[in-house]
Amino acid sequence: MTNRKISSQNSGRLATTLLVAGLLTATGCESINPTGVTNPSVTESSFVGTPNSALAWSRGVERQLAVTMNQVLMGAEVVSDNLFNNRTLYSKVFDIPELEASDFDVRNIAQAVSRLRRLADDGLNIYVPGDANATPQVRANLHFLKGMSHVLAGELFVALPGEPGGPLLTPVQHFAQAVSDFEAAIGLNPEATFQNTARLAIARAQYGAGNRAAAKTAASAVRSAAPTLLRYAQFDQAGGALSTIQTAVYTSVNNEFQPLPRLDFLFPKYYQRSAGAQSPVAVLKGEEAFLILAEAAVSEGNLAEARTILTDLIGVVGQRPVETVNEAGQRRGRGGGTWVYPNRSTILVAASPSETPRAGLVLDRTATTRTPVVSGTSVTSAMLAGATSEVARRSAMGFSCPMRTIGPPSSTGTPAASSRSLASVSRSSISWSRRERSSRCSETSPASAAWPPTWTCTWAR
Repeated sequence: MTNRKISSQNSGRLATTLLVAGLLTATGCESINPTGVTNPSVTESSFVGTPNSALAWSRGVERQLAVTMNQVLMGAEVVSDNLFNNRTLYSKVFDIPELEASDFDVRNIAQAVSRLRRLADDGLNIYVPGDANATPQVRANLHFLKGMSHVLAGELFVALPGEPGGPLLTPVQHFAQAVSDFEAAIGLNPEATFQNTARLAIARAQYGAGNRAAAKTAASAVRSAAPTLLRYAQFDQAGGALSTIQTAVYTSVNNEFQPLPRLDFLFPKYYQRSAGAQSPVAVLKGEEAFLILAEAAVSEGNLAEARTILTDLIGVVGQRPVETVNEAGQRRGRGGGTWVYPNRSTILVAASPSETPRAGLVLDRTATTRTPVVSGTSVTSAMLAGATSEVARRSAMGFSCPMRTIGPPSSTGTPAASSRSLASVSRSSISWSRRERSSRCSETSPASAAWPPTWTCTWAR
């Protein structure tokens, strides 16, 4: 009985096979033509011209701004020495810095910036003309986002195309295109906050191009009208726009990125605000207007004006929020990594070996660590008042390199060499073990000194 059952099943399968073969012989491939399938997904041709498609596209370009800033921050924070890649998950050559056009991470940054520009262009040239509901505000935002792509291109690259397959544009050319887009945005959206945001972006582009007068004009307008302005790029965990920089400085249990010790009090910067809500990235901040104006004043030899501007800036920073962040899992390299970093408020830090060590730059990493989430500074008005020369002012502001003078860029396009930042840490070893000390630090007190000795760590890489 069992054999007959199997035989019956096989007979049925054979009949089915023959039937299908017969159909194919009789009708050919037309009966399974895939072009006859109805695709329920939205295609470009079906999307263009639908009501509010331009607004939807603009929101998509906003998402790309977050993706782009994520790529930029992962490189810029390490190249600038704000952060050190203390493990191996991300680029290990940016900290040298070694920047090659063929580098995977450099290419990713270039592609993200170019994609931001291209998506904004498509919005302006395809989706806005095809959408009867497209408003001037949507067009303005697309111009703004396109302008930001050119600012990033000019700031980060010696040269980058301005269109697919187009010629390479210099930073000055990118900045000029950015200004054009920002001015177009201002002409389309009369809302005050939007206009001030675009003006701050113009100040940044003009600064990058070396146009001191134009940079001062735009920055002065923002300083007067919107000193605490903020323009964020928002991440979307549900939509897949995730913050890798937050993972590197906060979420990862391996503590991937570690801050320069004298910048410790500013971090983590990016942390989990709530369930499903990662920290946004400030693309533009009112503080930039003050810094541009202060640097312009220094380049003009007007140190008194620079002091006044920077003193006002300290007041703006003082208005920014400070939040409680759970940093109990941040061990500053003690769970494994290249270096062990300071993590106790008893540590005193100096900007360089010749500076007096200061308190307050390193925080205790606990479940209730208080840290600024927009901007912060360790500079005081008294420090500014005591700075009577450009060199002294740089020291007071914590600069390790000469301040850049606003002027025409180098004709060669080659950036000037700059020194590496050094931070000397002098403190009691009560919170560090001898193993940690010997792996990173040099003894400065006599070997026979009573424990705990006083010693200095020079944080140079």
